[in-house]
Amino acid sequence: ELLEEVMMKPKFTTDDFNRLKNQQMEEIANQVTDAGVLATNAAREVLYGKGHIMAIPAIGTATTLENVSLTDVQEFYDSRFVPNIGQMVVVGDVTQDEILPKLAFMQSWEQKEVTYPVEPATPAPGPTKIYLMDKKEAAQSEIRIGYMSMARDFTGEYYKAGLMNFAVGGNFNSRINLNLREDKAWTYGTGSRFNGSRFPGAFGVGGSFKISATDSALVEIFKELNDYADNGITDEELTFTKMALGQQDALKYEAGYQKAGFLANILRYDLDKNFTEVQADMLKSITKEEINELAKKHIKTDQMYIVIVADKDVVMEGLSKLPYEIEVLNLSADIAV
Repeated sequence: ELLEEVMMKPKFTTDDFNRLKNQQMEEIANQVTDAGVLATNAAREVLYGKGHIMAIPAIGTATTLENVSLTDVQEFYDSRFVPNIGQMVVVGDVTQDEILPKLAFMQSWEQKEVTYPVEPATPAPGPTKIYLMDKKEAAQSEIRIGYMSMARDFTGEYYKAGLMNFAVGGNFNSRINLNLREDKAWTYGTGSRFNGSRFPGAFGVGGSFKISATDSALVEIFKELNDYADNGITDEELTFTKMALGQQDALKYEAGYQKAGFLANILRYDLDKNFTEVQADMLKSITKEEINELAKKHIKTDQMYIVIVADKDVVMEGLSKLPYEIEVLNLSADIAV
């Protein structure tokens, strides 16, 4: 009964709307002080281009939020909260025969046609370039590096690329983290990953770094990426990748929320129910040669954006010595906050 009320009879009161809107406006204002958030927002805009829905910060912007009214919220609910674009997953100590009668109210949920806006194309990749946002007296530098890569595929090249990335940046013992954290002590932690969903996302490297080592950190990150792309994975790294990821998989689906996420992914990505078994076979059988081919294909150090949020007066001299063009981003004009 509570679920039915929440789903089918939301009140959308003025008081609740104003309270939530004010809370979100405060969160947006606080983002200006967080160098990490600024770096992530700037990287999204550089990656997707201005005007793309994915370039907008996840929390929104002050400009867009100011223009949202309670009527907009109600109209969005009326037109978009529909069963034909939704999915429901139930995990718990309950059988299908027990739960379905309690969800009978959903049989009257009206289907409606939903259309989506056509998004502009993302910018074409260009030569690797630095985008620098000046944040005076920043204690650290926030660095985001990447390029537009693939959509997520659970049993295809995206999954294999994730296996490839594990040794260079996908775990605590990865080359990038061991170099910059354990050896150089320039960061508390850094790494790389592929970030695709049903839509293409970035391959990215990121972290917070000692500001005096900003240019040196870039040199070391690109050194590790280039070495991995050129020379590939070692036998020891491949053995560790298979052992570590195999053990992780055994713990992925123990909790209720993990089971719910597992089922939701099957629905969202239209997966075969045995996809985890396929992944396990792929992990066991992937070869050193396959890993090396994937590294050469997907580590594109000549086509990456480099977004840095730091005190320009501290980092500019060192960055100017690197072989990359530098564009200074204006905090208020270039990046939506």
